[in-house]
Amino acid sequence: MTNALLLILAGLLAGAGGAAEAEPLARARALLAAGQAREALPLVDAALARDPASAAAYLVRGQIKIELKDWPGSEADLQKGFDASSDQRRRALAARLPLRLEPLRRRVC
Repeated sequence: MTNALLLILAGLLAGAGGAAEAEPLARARALLAAGQAREALPLVDAALARDPASAAAYLVRGQIKIELKDWPGSEADLQKGFDASSDQRRRALAARLPLRLEPLRRRVC
């Protein structure tokens, strides 16, 4: 998968956050979109400290780690986000789209 495809997938799946986490995640998404991934990371880490089961926060953090070229971290966070999702369609999508970052890693590194 390409970097852009992973970002699109994770972005689509990350939209299910609850109201308590919406503001920090919205700010983190805005920072990420502005190319400020390092600044977005603490916001998502704080959201996960408040709600360690937040699928949306894991997915956003996975996106951030892709931008930071933290391939193992992004893969782990995206997988946690997919696994934590309570939406049945999202679980089915995650099962059909196994994360394979190795080809991306080879092209970028």
